[in-house]
Amino acid sequence: MKALKKRKQVKRTNTKPITKTVNKNSATTPKTVNVFKRENADAGKSIAISTVQGIGDIFWVYQKLAPFFDWIDINVYVSAFNNIQTRSVEWLKIFPKIRTVNVQTVKQEVYYGLMRSLSPLDNVLAKAKTKEIVPYAVNAWLEEGTRIDEIDEHPILETVKLDVEPCDIGLNEYIVVNIPGAVESPNVKCWRIDEWDALIRSIYFKYKLSYPIVLVGADFDVKAINQLHDKLVDMGIMLKTVIGEKPAKVCSIIKAAKLFIGFQSGLNVIAENFDVNHISVDYVSLEKMKYTWCKKKNKERSFYAFLFNQTALEVAEAINYEI
Repeated sequence: MKALKKRKQVKRTNTKPITKTVNKNSATTPKTVNVFKRENADAGKSIAISTVQGIGDIFWVYQKLAPFFDWIDINVYVSAFNNIQTRSVEWLKIFPKIRTVNVQTVKQEVYYGLMRSLSPLDNVLAKAKTKEIVPYAVNAWLEEGTRIDEIDEHPILETVKLDVEPCDIGLNEYIVVNIPGAVESPNVKCWRIDEWDALIRSIYFKYKLSYPIVLVGADFDVKAINQLHDKLVDMGIMLKTVIGEKPAKVCSIIKAAKLFIGFQSGLNVIAENFDVNHISVDYVSLEKMKYTWCKKKNKERSFYAFLFNQTALEVAEAINYEI
């Protein structure tokens, strides 16, 4: 990958959130809500895009666009206004070049149509000159097995300098674990609590670890996290839960971790951004995507990707860390 040319420093500005109460059950719910606007961020080259929700999904789009623009205005597609669908919004405030964030409800066919599109970046860059809102996502490229830095000849921003905040959790060395509430859904084909418990125990046994474990997640992950916490108690190590913390502080927690273990999600993408040792486990249907979004240098070195048709013991045996 070619190194990016040094860009002119953009003067940092204060952020000011714009909040608006939305009744998702109301027939008068607006289709678009402005949830964030960065003040004094008018000067410079900009682009306005529509993309799919999700921390990782938007992170990858940011990596593709950041080398070309000073500011990015994002219209986030969701199928409903709820805390799961809009979970990425707070995270977008810590991306230094994101200027405004709107959340827009769209029909599922529109949402998945964008997710499955293979729009060339050249077309997106050309449309940016017209100042129209340009639909853009890279999910389809990654899911078909194309690495993010090989989608086209354009460079990507490999590491994003996120606006992190210190977060004192009273620990110097620890391992972070993230599992979503979906692990308890019978309709989701993924590992259940017992398999995550087995993975953690297998890793601790393999490396003879005694590090505390920090369980992180959102408010809607609480039930699953509490269940895993109760499973791990008899290991005799310190356990700490961090639920619903500010994204800027969650970043600090992940950045300082000895290891991050998780159901492949935006938090894995954050761990990869900071070059943290991390393990992800994902759906079998996304096998081709396993190593398409990570840094080449980290593949099967600091980052190992697995699928839910593998056992916890197989995962623990396959990794090779110095931790």
